[in-house]
Amino acid sequence: MANVIFKRGLQKNLPAQAEDGVFYLTTDTNRLYVGDGTNKKLLNQTVQIVPSISDLTSLTTTWGADASQHINDFYYVSGLNILAVYTGSGEDGGWKQINPDHNTTIDSVDVSASVANETATVEVELTDSNE
Repeated sequence: MANVIFKRGLQKNLPAQAEDGVFYLTTDTNRLYVGDGTNKKLLNQTVQIVPSISDLTSLTTTWGADASQHINDFYYVSGLNILAVYTGSGEDGGWKQINPDHNTTIDSVDVSASVANETATVEVELTDSNE
């Protein structure tokens, strides 16, 4: 049985090649990785809580050049019940909501699925209590 080693530091300072059996805890993103001799395997992903969407925009401004270190970070906007993930900057980047619509007026959700000619079709019907 080998010794277990924990190393702490910033996400951007993670080594390209991870030592076998070494755990890496990032002090800025609160992620935990384990090395297997060549690669790092992500063991956890924390969820940070912010009160509003404008706080998400403030975060990306604060991160500046280090924003790429936060790609795939989860943030929960408590005031709106939104779970968002940061996908990076650029045309397809930014904040993406990953939970379903948080509309609290939905009464029911009906889902049906069928397969024909090796093609699956899924239909979702929402019933709104305001209708």
